[in-house]
Amino acid sequence: MEISDTISTSEIKAKLRELKKHLPNKQKKVYEFGSEIAGLLTAKVSPLEFITNSYVALCFIQQMKNPAKPELNSPAFYDAIENIIPDIAQAVCPPDFARAVRELYESSEAEHLKRELCLR
Repeated sequence: MEISDTISTSEIKAKLRELKKHLPNKQKKVYEFGSEIAGLLTAKVSPLEFITNSYVALCFIQQMKNPAKPELNSPAFYDAIENIIPDIAQAVCPPDFARAVRELYESSEAEHLKRELCLR
């Protein structure tokens, strides 16, 4: 699968909203982050868009500083969540798609995305 190939997100969104069933034994903030990603996904998404939407969700949470969810406002949250993006994809996406997300995440292109989105 290429980084620009798209797949339908209806099942992915449902799994992200119920991430605890698909990626057990994680902190509550991981599951809340999954819901944030689900809210950003369009009807079809590519591996590149999945990662971009994940980073946008992190930026959104960082900028909002939600007092109702203080656990989402710490620097440790961003590091932990950023590192788990490929695992989230593996838990909720088809294998070929998840593999493409992981490969892209580990590439220099993902580093470029982070810089552009002011995460680092």
